[in-house]
Amino acid sequence: MPVPNIKRLLIAVALTAVVLILTHLPPDVIPPVLQMKGLDKVQHTLAYAFITLLFLLSVKTAVSPAQILFLLLFVSAIGIVDEVTQPLVNRMASFGDWLADLGGTVTVLVSSVYLKNPKRKTPTNKKACQLNSDR
Repeated sequence: MPVPNIKRLLIAVALTAVVLILTHLPPDVIPPVLQMKGLDKVQHTLAYAFITLLFLLSVKTAVSPAQILFLLLFVSAIGIVDEVTQPLVNRMASFGDWLADLGGTVTVLVSSVYLKNPKRKTPTNKKACQLNSDR
């Protein structure tokens, strides 16, 4: 089991709490510039991408595929709770918002897997390396 960096973990939890508070504010409190059509999906995607990134960064060691799956399910569950509880404060739950949350989470997780295991050697790169080594 990876050992968490407590400071980073607390920051991730705090940001998650801030996002949950902001998504439960009454619509009349939110500035009109932040209520432009379609902008909410971008906001959801970025917020959940950042939450996922902070949780990933809170782990001191390499993260296994099982832990990545756990993080995907955990952050997705936070998004579901976020949407399901919004009607309690006269906001509307949205499947589209949850998909945007999921999109941000998946983007970060896939990027983290790719960055840890890049397969960047293409035939073009190998040829270039061979040409440089022949000189």
